[in-house]
Amino acid sequence: MLSRLLAHLSRPVCLLLTTTILLVGCSSEDKPPAASITTDTEATEAAVTPTFDDEPIQLIPQSSTAISPAHTLADPFPIVLIKTNKGDIKLKLNGEKSPRTVENFMQNYVDRGFYSDTIFHYVAKDFMITGGGYNQAGEYQEPMTPIRNESNNGLLNKRGTIAMMRHPDYVDSASSQFFINLVDNPSLDYVASEDETNNTSGYCVFGEVIEGMDVVDAIGNVPVSDNNQNLPSTPVEAVIVTSVEQVK
Repeated sequence: MLSRLLAHLSRPVCLLLTTTILLVGCSSEDKPPAASITTDTEATEAAVTPTFDDEPIQLIPQSSTAISPAHTLADPFPIVLIKTNKGDIKLKLNGEKSPRTVENFMQNYVDRGFYSDTIFHYVAKDFMITGGGYNQAGEYQEPMTPIRNESNNGLLNKRGTIAMMRHPDYVDSASSQFFINLVDNPSLDYVASEDETNNTSGYCVFGEVIEGMDVVDAIGNVPVSDNNQNLPSTPVEAVIVTSVEQVK
């Protein structure tokens, strides 16, 4: 599957290692590392990663206050509705397996209306659709504090699952961006490693589509363009997320 993605994105984007494929735009000095998928299976050079604790410090934006997940959920399996201009997608999240990730997604983004009027900015047929980082003008949306990676939770990147996007060089860098798998993507699953700073730590699955997979597939088949240098493989006609709300 990753070989097909490599063929689809034949030119490098931003400043990453030669085998890294970016799924989001370039990041400037005052932004966090761009989230992406990498095909590199070897450890990258050591990098300073954000520090985390039970009360994570506010990293970005400096003018806002991120909600610190309380590590408890009234309902560990909330139902969330993503409304798009292509149709509705209903998700069942798994806060039992991915408590911090679900709390982050719900408290810091869904409850705040962060995803309203954003776009699915990266679409790769037979791979994934990615959203949660850019508005309709293609402008980067500043997220809140990154969270710990919970990819070692037993959940796999199977067709119809939703997972968190992160930077390949920073295991604990997921914030607002997410993707929905169009097919089974075992290359994105957690792999045990002696060095958790490398790229084998996987991408955290935290829920699954329970209604609207036909909408997901339709989005996965829209025409895309690489004309935007910062956002490769972007739908020619914007796929707009009008709202993301908890419905149960």
